Amino acid sequence: VVASVDPINTPLNRVVIVVDFDGTIVQHKYPHVGEEAPGAIECLKRLQQRGASIVLWTMRSGMPLADAMTFLAERGVVPDAVNTQESWTTSEKPYGHVYIDDRAVGIPCWVVNGHKVVDWPRLESLLEPMLQECLD
Repeated sequence: VVASVDPINTPLNRVVIVVDFDGTIVQHKYPHVGEEAPGAIECLKRLQQRGASIVLWTMRSGMPLADAMTFLAERGVVPDAVNTQESWTTSEKPYGHVYIDDRAVGIPCWVVNGHKVVDWPRLESLLEPMLQECLD
């Protein structure tokens, strides 16, 4: 079951993190699921354990999206919303405090096995001050 987060009715300490899949959580291998970006799953689990809402926002649909969801579920990450917008707006852009995508300016990336992916350990350290203020 995928729940939707309504930021208007969400406690102020609930941070909404919008995250891409290919090149961000895994290496680009679309339509297949690539290898996990080092640290991605562990970081997403820690974020959820601390109370953050994770919104998966990906170009995937149909079977490739189902494969991505299976990959995440098998590793203990269940997004709070997937490719959807919250009910308080008609915009297609998902509401979030943070947007994590390998193609976004300012997101730290590195090359792993010849593939550019998000550098999750570095990203988590950059997020920490905001997380401490909002979640702890």
